[in-house]
Amino acid sequence: MLAFLDEQALITRSPRGELLDVAWPALLERWATDAPLGSRGTPSRYLAPRGLDDFARRLASTTGYAVTGSLAAAQVAPIAPSRLARVYAADGRALAAATGLRAADAGANVVVIEVDDAWPLAAGARPDWHGHRDGLRYTSPVNVAADLLSGSGREPDEGGALVEWMQHHEEEWRV
Repeated sequence: MLAFLDEQALITRSPRGELLDVAWPALLERWATDAPLGSRGTPSRYLAPRGLDDFARRLASTTGYAVTGSLAAAQVAPIAPSRLARVYAADGRALAAATGLRAADAGANVVVIEVDDAWPLAAGARPDWHGHRDGLRYTSPVNVAADLLSGSGREPDEGGALVEWMQHHEEEWRV
């Protein structure tokens, strides 16, 4: 793996082969290209009938989830108000029921991504990497950035803004 990353100029190694540095912004872009958001779980589309603010309040009192996408990035690098919430969940149906979501083919404002791998729910996920205490659990900023960079519409721009914030605030988000 290190040889591949070195060949792609995503890491810097010493003459003895020790890892010296990671070009993490470029690595994030590569990850987003090679493993887009759609490959990370099974998405289901829902309508939060009372809007995203009400959904976020309900979400804060549940467990087994991590917020990603625009809703997470807007905490530190807002481009425009979030119109779509993306949430990783261990049990998507249970999360939808607990937060009052309604299944929707059209007009959805929430996408719940049910994951088999708990990594987006656990690795780096904590409520305060962005400096706010709003009661929500967010996936790691690395995961949020990769999700946005592989998204559609304005999501890649939001991902770029988050990566820029991350470059200027490494001490705040790196664990």
